[in-house]
Amino acid sequence: MKKIIYITLLLFAHIAMAQTDADYDSSLKEIAEAYNAKDSSKIFDLFSEDLKTTFTLEKVKVFLDDTHTNKGLMGEQTFLTDEEGEKTYLVEFDSISSIIIISLTTDKKLSKLSIEEY
Repeated sequence: MKKIIYITLLLFAHIAMAQTDADYDSSLKEIAEAYNAKDSSKIFDLFSEDLKTTFTLEKVKVFLDDTHTNKGLMGEQTFLTDEEGEKTYLVEFDSISSIIIISLTTDKKLSKLSIEEY
């Protein structure tokens, strides 16, 4: 009986801490707004502490400027897949379509942000 109660509590805790589709959609919306405004600080603030150690604010600024120059503004986003805690979206930029992959921590910070060619 104790095992059943323990397993049930564990499942509820996992569900309570899991990020929802709305959390991912909200994060992607924040990324798009900051990207289109060329606000590297706002994007950097969305990063988890681990991601902040990998990418400095200066690296984010350079990446943002380069991507903005090469692709243009970020437009419509379409959800593609959800695999192993990462959600993949097709994003239409002014000049090209690209794939954005994001992953969130339990506190809804970005643990992964990747833009790849489509």
